[in-house]
Amino acid sequence: MRAWNDLRMLRPRRSSTAGGIVLALSLAGTALAAPPDDPAPEPDAPTEEEALEDDILAVVDLPLAAHEAREAGVPEEELDDALEAAKEAGLSAGEAAEVVVAEADAAKGGRGARPHFNAWVRRQLARGTSPEELAKKAAKRKKVKAMSDAERKTLRADLAKQKVEHATYRAKLHTRRKQLREKGKEATFKWKAEHERFSEDLAAAREDLVEARESIVEANRGAAQAHESAAMGSASEARDDAKDARDAAKDAHREAREQMKEDLEQAKTDRNEAKADRKEAKGKARAKAKGKAKGKGKAKAKGKGPK
Repeated sequence: MRAWNDLRMLRPRRSSTAGGIVLALSLAGTALAAPPDDPAPEPDAPTEEEALEDDILAVVDLPLAAHEAREAGVPEEELDDALEAAKEAGLSAGEAAEVVVAEADAAKGGRGARPHFNAWVRRQLARGTSPEELAKKAAKRKKVKAMSDAERKTLRADLAKQKVEHATYRAKLHTRRKQLREKGKEATFKWKAEHERFSEDLAAAREDLVEARESIVEANRGAAQAHESAAMGSASEARDDAKDARDAAKDAHREAREQMKEDLEQAKTDRNEAKADRKEAKGKARAKAKGKAKGKGKAKAKGKGPK
């Protein structure tokens, strides 16, 4: 699964070109003025509530959200491609988890499973639809046609544009959060209810695993008893019982081991991808911030030169 494995911090996109020009002219005219104690927020800047919301719980739960979607009937290849589209559009893992869970809930509910989830996600993200809007639309989304290679190629360019906008907004959000935290504001965690539900499901899965192991122990115990019966005289029947018990124990053990291996490998892959994507997003944000700082430094140096 392609889960960046950062596959939320988003809201409806608005063009910021004109606002950027006005802001640049304003800054040029007030370069020597002292900054106000509480400056007015920039256009498209995150609100205090948005800046303080942390989606780390959703990031952690993305592998579980993907598993739930598979269980609800979303094909593996469609889920993989939808997550890849989210990554191409610059969504975080937490934002992707919101969309995936919404689709899983809709598929399990009255809407039922519908094909081409990946095509729907790609088209919506290319239009600039936010994860929150996607989650709301999932419950009532209509059937869509499959995506051609030509359309996929066209949408990939649109997704790249969205990724730039998302990265710009996320950088503003992180800056705003840092400022608020320096003022003593506490961060809040989104996704609490979903995280608690997934934690309960995970605990139940662990209980099932314990029961499976107990079944293996019981099967092995039965095999031992069968061997004992053979030693006491019912050799032929006991051997058959022992063979059946061993076969049952092997089957149970193999199934449990294979399932554990698959789950662990999937979770490891998802976490590694998520870690890599978060690192990439942070690197780009730092590079962008560094570029801005360098540009401001050059402008200031130019203003102080000989007249």
